[in-house]
Amino acid sequence: MSAEGVVDYTESFPNALAAQGRGNNFLALTRLETPYKGRVDGKPATYALDYRWLSQSCQDSDDEVYVCVQGNENTYWQRKELPVALLAALKTGTVNLFDHFNLF
Repeated sequence: MSAEGVVDYTESFPNALAAQGRGNNFLALTRLETPYKGRVDGKPATYALDYRWLSQSCQDSDDEVYVCVQGNENTYWQRKELPVALLAALKTGTVNLFDHFNLF
């Protein structure tokens, strides 16, 4: 677990750019192979964010609590909608998804 309480699960999600848990929350950001065209505004999205609220707290990258899902939500993003700082952090491998997405 990192200093911010973020657990990195990216190795368990090979298709994700990043997969992380903090407390009872989990986020995974994925670049889609084909654009998602189901957004209400009709614009194609190339990124998906999977948000799950969990019944157990994230403790360790091997604990697999990301499967203890109480509920989940997926949102779809265009590249230009993602924060510039997020894209830069993904390139350097220092990303904390919880710094870039407001869950509440």
